[in-house]
Amino acid sequence: QGLAGRIVRALAQWGAQAGATHAFLQVEQRNNAAVALYRRLGFTTHHTYLTRVAPH
Repeated sequence: QGLAGRIVRALAQWGAQAGATHAFLQVEQRNNAAVALYRRLGFTTHHTYLTRVAPH
């Protein structure tokens, strides 16, 4: 339905009106739907994180 894209664009516009010159976001690489959305919106990968979990 495009709601997520509309929200991100509205937030970016709000930030720009408030003087922001850059937009950053953080997303899990395995969240394929979100990664695809952000790519469609023009975001690119700056760097990646490696998350470690302690053993049980």
